[in-house]
Amino acid sequence: MNEIQMVQFAGGYGVASFSPFCLKLQAYLRLTGIPYRAVNARDTSKAPTGKMPYIIDGSQTVGDSGRIISHLKNKSQKDPDTGLTRQQRAQSLALTRLLEEHFAWTMVYSRWLDPDNTATLKKVFFGKIPTPIRLAVVPMLVRRVRRSLWGQGIGRHDKATIYQMGCDDLDALADALGKQDYFFGDTPTTIDAVAYGFLANLLNTPFASPLQNHARQHANLVAYVARLDQSWFPKNN
Repeated sequence: MNEIQMVQFAGGYGVASFSPFCLKLQAYLRLTGIPYRAVNARDTSKAPTGKMPYIIDGSQTVGDSGRIISHLKNKSQKDPDTGLTRQQRAQSLALTRLLEEHFAWTMVYSRWLDPDNTATLKKVFFGKIPTPIRLAVVPMLVRRVRRSLWGQGIGRHDKATIYQMGCDDLDALADALGKQDYFFGDTPTTIDAVAYGFLANLLNTPFASPLQNHARQHANLVAYVARLDQSWFPKNN
């Protein structure tokens, strides 16, 4: 398969992208060995769904990390889930939905709306933007995020409840992983790329929160991220 171009939000502090969805896709590309070139961008106007990540694969532009993975599986004929049973595939989908449709929103809250992370948000995401622009842009984006969380439903709860929801998700992930190296044994599969995208963004970035503290109490999750850091994103690469 020819090299694809992957367009994503930039990263830092030890993660290849601050977006769990972009990091998920990079992890999947490294898991499968599909050649790619990552391009950091802020403008989402060229993305098919108006969101990051998206890929340019020859004449095709494909958006949404999940649809991109399906596209790559079909085109490359590389499927890390080939050995999974139907039950394991169902479990993989359920864990993916837990991370992407629920836990993701608690992470968004911790980064964008928790007052304790206001200074970190401005430094990490907007530190290189001129101050006048930052003063105008950040409040606008925060209002947009607040509306999204309210519409989704999680934003209608108080801070303690939101964090408890996220901690419950982390407990479920830790229980599902157990003592295994990966979610389905000794070999990583797609769900490991998904989980890594979120857990590495939680554990390896400076957004302190009850979510981060709780994840650090699960030794298996901490070891899991360290294992995949070394396997997929070694420091010298």
